[in-house]
Amino acid sequence: MQHGGQAHNGDPQSRKHPQPYRKHSDQANGIGGTGTGATSYATVPTEYSAYPTFKSGVRSLIEEKTMAAVTWQGKGAVALREVDVPHVTNAEDIVIRTTGTSLCHADMHIYRGDVFDLKLGDIMGHEAVGQVVQLGSAVKNLQLGDRVCCSFALGCGSCEGCQRGETGRICDKAGHNGYLGKLYGERHSSLEGHAHFSSGGIAGCQAQYVRIPCAENNVLRVPNGVSDETALFLSDVAVSAYHAVRDVGLQSGNTVLIIGSGPVGQLVAQWVQVFGARRIVLVDSIQSRLDWAKQKLGPAIEATNSDSKTDCPHGFSQKMHELEPHGFDICFELAELAIPRRLGIGSLQKAMKTLSAGHGITHPLNECILAARNGGRVSIIADYAGQLGNFNMGLLTEKGVKLYGHGQPPVQRYWQEILEEYIMPGRFDPTKVLTHRYALEELPKLYDAMYNRKLFEESKDKPILKVFVQTKFSAEPSAGMPPVTKAHASNGAPHA
Repeated sequence: MQHGGQAHNGDPQSRKHPQPYRKHSDQANGIGGTGTGATSYATVPTEYSAYPTFKSGVRSLIEEKTMAAVTWQGKGAVALREVDVPHVTNAEDIVIRTTGTSLCHADMHIYRGDVFDLKLGDIMGHEAVGQVVQLGSAVKNLQLGDRVCCSFALGCGSCEGCQRGETGRICDKAGHNGYLGKLYGERHSSLEGHAHFSSGGIAGCQAQYVRIPCAENNVLRVPNGVSDETALFLSDVAVSAYHAVRDVGLQSGNTVLIIGSGPVGQLVAQWVQVFGARRIVLVDSIQSRLDWAKQKLGPAIEATNSDSKTDCPHGFSQKMHELEPHGFDICFELAELAIPRRLGIGSLQKAMKTLSAGHGITHPLNECILAARNGGRVSIIADYAGQLGNFNMGLLTEKGVKLYGHGQPPVQRYWQEILEEYIMPGRFDPTKVLTHRYALEELPKLYDAMYNRKLFEESKDKPILKVFVQTKFSAEPSAGMPPVTKAHASNGAPHA
């Protein structure tokens, strides 16, 4: 299933199983399973042989009883803890030995308390690549030892939504839907590492082992010759960027404005290059990010620094119209809270955000609509939740701008295509946004440093974009990839 044109011509376009013995009685069932702290998983007991599905079918290379994992310990706090190694809890599950994971902006939302319904000890993280070390009895198309990457959005693979290729947005059997389902009144796919907010407590990926439910739908086998660093991007961000570009219907010759040059913004820039955009303007307030983009993506990228008082509040869109007098064909909004704060948008909008739970600041969205041509398109990739205040609906309707909310990307629909048609032939390289590598044990310090902006302040020449997190099972860095870096805690006040 494709959206927005043809990619090939240059344009993008439950079965229930018995639950295992658990240490808590309030764990989620279905595909959700468990995922909290030192009592995350019960070892599969000998009594489990009473279930025929598991009596002779589980194949395992796991010998360890416990593992290291990064766990949530309250707002603004994570800690490395020794927890039980997970085991398959349903016949379709696998367990992987993690050889690479990451830390991204979505994890920081959880860290700073923007995501509701967390429990102490929930395992963090939603991206992983690794090696299969345990197989449920119903898993037929994977083998012990296979290298796989794991989709952050999980689906059963058999319901109507999954069969339509909508895994990531809709799955009728994705276990408990948590707070997200209550907020929007319908089921969504479960998300790795988002605890009980959207998944009923599926454990995250910042751990030495990870259980993957409905594995044949939720992992992609990684071929020889594709590095862990590259494969990791297929868990989320490379596919998120690709999905947005395809969904918004980008065509060769379009003019494109991208507000926010973090890792996804720069991946969007690379994708629109691949699909023949005529002009690409990338906006951010962190100059090192813009410099990195121009270095990695070439001189065709026009970089504009938004960190100027003269750009606020309406100077920004005026400046964009000086660049493209009739407006841009497509504007991608990836800034959410970051750009208005850096542009100097005042305390009123901050107060609105503080006083109204779930009300996002919409200034970057309004700026995108202003910068778009009449009848143009605006793609929202940034994270929003709940209702929005200060949204200029009149501007949207009067200009006839089409607004695209893409939802969670259907990773399973796209990842094979991206791997085989773009990454392996050398047409697209997601590692262009990979800037740092850390050990799993360093992650608590890294969370703290990112939360308090220390890394951004210390990285004037080399921005921190995407990080690769290694475990004791990881190989050495691949050729040309970042070496291991030490993280340092900020010892400072939280960033406002």
